[in-house]
Amino acid sequence: MLKPKHKTVLFIIFFVFINVPSVFAQSSGDQSVFEDHAAGVVWKFKSSNPIAVFTPADRENFHMMNFPDEPVGVVRVGESKYFFFGPSNVVDITESVEKRGPSKLYKTRHQGTYKFEGTLDKISPVVDFEGKIFPSLKPGRLQPSPDGRNFDRDYAGGGSTYIIDINGKPVLVHLYHGEYHQDLFDDGKVHHKKFSSYASAGIAIDPQSFGSQIGNHMMKLGEILSAHMGREDYFAKNNEGVLDSGTISWIEADRGGHHINEEGKQEPYLYVMFGERNSWNEEDYGFGLARALKKDVYAAIAAQKVPVFKKYYLPDGADSSKGNYFTEPAIGGRSTLLFNKISGGGYFAHPRLVYNSHIKLFMLSYMVNQDTVYLRLSDDLIHWSNRIRIAENAGGFLNYPALVADEKSSSPVLLADHFYLYYVAGPKTGHILEDRKQVTFMRRDIEIVQ
Repeated sequence: MLKPKHKTVLFIIFFVFINVPSVFAQSSGDQSVFEDHAAGVVWKFKSSNPIAVFTPADRENFHMMNFPDEPVGVVRVGESKYFFFGPSNVVDITESVEKRGPSKLYKTRHQGTYKFEGTLDKISPVVDFEGKIFPSLKPGRLQPSPDGRNFDRDYAGGGSTYIIDINGKPVLVHLYHGEYHQDLFDDGKVHHKKFSSYASAGIAIDPQSFGSQIGNHMMKLGEILSAHMGREDYFAKNNEGVLDSGTISWIEADRGGHHINEEGKQEPYLYVMFGERNSWNEEDYGFGLARALKKDVYAAIAAQKVPVFKKYYLPDGADSSKGNYFTEPAIGGRSTLLFNKISGGGYFAHPRLVYNSHIKLFMLSYMVNQDTVYLRLSDDLIHWSNRIRIAENAGGFLNYPALVADEKSSSPVLLADHFYLYYVAGPKTGHILEDRKQVTFMRRDIEIVQ
């Protein structure tokens, strides 16, 4: 476990002036002050030193390349027991001697979502009766999507995980990142030096298991969301890089995107945020929003079908306060971006939505340039505050952030004045495989004070 040199915990404080309630305006750059003509509230975000939750030495025991390869999903299953879900690769390592000297060769044994168990400060993989780690979810080459789409042929792993009630029975729901690789064919071998990937979002469930077995083996339902730019168009113009619409999470809100304070008074929706690309223009890449009625999502899951979401699309000149603008299909439809690469600053990905009862606002965490984690706040899921920096690894690698409630909360996605930020961090030398071996899954305590 990583510890500070002294017993006193170091806190980094971010001053954030937040208007409550208000409609947040977009802005470029890092701003810390939000004007309110009526009244303002000042919140301080205090970030502790990180602790190591799962280290390279821990992974080595299981031949895991890295963990996680997406923001983790966390579900509570006991007073102090949690299950974590995240993707990784389990590999066989052999020594090789080349002209430039000894090196190591990595051959993937299996890949997918892996289940971990433990507390919120230390976890270990769930293993079979032989003590071996196994994936709960596999790529489409080994576990095809039942809807006939091969969106996850070469990679499948998540990600946001929830336990919901379906007719009085707990059902685990897993939103996962699926990839189709241009340079991988059916034999699974790389045929070109450059790598291009198209990522969409899938949904899987575990409707059979319960107790300690829940989430051990997941059943895919199919593809749930993809970018407006299609896979063929993307590959035709790009032979190196990733189009990532595969990382999603959902949050419950009313028709206007506001938190529901009293059950039964408003019909709940489930909203998902995702990476979107409408065209090759830089301003057409950013985060989009989609939604579906909660009852329809649950009914589809009960029938073991893919829930149908609709993307938010505001035509030119339309008034967002009037009418229903969640009209575009989640698979391939157009989006009005909540903020784009220009306003968001740099390459950003991996959105995670939660609600904070202390400040009574939704919170969005995401990664920028694989070295910084930002936070944004909203009261309606459409209008967001300026970004707030809550973690940074200057000159190094920092990615896959996830906000998780502390032990006092009944649900990992319902946060209060104290919560956790999970992420992976390590070196960034340019040697991707070696860098991946050295990343550590870490956690920071975040405290909000006024």
